[in-house]
Amino acid sequence: MNTPPVTAEINGDDRLPAGLRLRYIQQNACRNLRAFERPLFRSFKNWPLPRQARGGNHASSPGRRFAEAFLIHGLPDHLPAGEISVLEIGCGSGRSRSLLAKAGYSGRYVGYDIFDRFDRDDDWGFDSQFHAADAHSIIADGSFDLVISNSALEHIPDDTALIARLRSCLKPGGIQAHIVPSGGALWAYLWHGYRQYAGGALGARFIPERTSVHVLGGMGSLLVHGIWITLPEIILRLPLRTRLTGIYAACTAAARVIDRIVGFGAPMYAVVERAPHHEQTIGTGR
Repeated sequence: MNTPPVTAEINGDDRLPAGLRLRYIQQNACRNLRAFERPLFRSFKNWPLPRQARGGNHASSPGRRFAEAFLIHGLPDHLPAGEISVLEIGCGSGRSRSLLAKAGYSGRYVGYDIFDRFDRDDDWGFDSQFHAADAHSIIADGSFDLVISNSALEHIPDDTALIARLRSCLKPGGIQAHIVPSGGALWAYLWHGYRQYAGGALGARFIPERTSVHVLGGMGSLLVHGIWITLPEIILRLPLRTRLTGIYAACTAAARVIDRIVGFGAPMYAVVERAPHHEQTIGTGR
């Protein structure tokens, strides 16, 4: 019996044997290098972590700290705070509602996730609805001011098709904002999702002239993730950052200084694409 060929896309979320893990790393390293070029986005620049976002949970990863801080402090630069309609992809429990509420948003919230892990007890000022369904089943009715995802796109097999569909969910002038792992984060995140996103990969999925890319962190944050999370937790199964929180917090503080000096090599990007004001986006694709 012939062995069936391995599919071109490897899902790092599956329980992979050692051989497929090595192939995943090789495949994505080559793909990220080929997509290293940076298209002409509206902007592509580092986003500094605000001072007010430097406290909180000292055991959180650098990427998570930046991602949540961006939703609170960076998103209002693109969409003014107030009453809005929100669609979240890969929403998990729906915790992003608490971050949006801190940013000054309220209104209607619709969350999609393939698993029902929803927290329906606290709505954080939103009229909330949840759907345990594939995001491709969303009815694209052009009714949302904001579409968001936080570390979700890399887990979706055909993310390009989904991003195009999400454009049809937006009102004119609305935005979709996605937190994604950078191309340089492969060695820190290892086999995680289907892919990472180098500059060229973002340009192939988003419309560069409508898109702003915010670089979340830098080499310092990536090193902290690799030294404190990748090696001990993913490879050795040792939760060091929860046992040595003081040292870990000092390292993350030092990483912020390194990030300002060495801004490349960030673990994550925040990608914001705006729908045009002058035309309806329903059914337009790209």
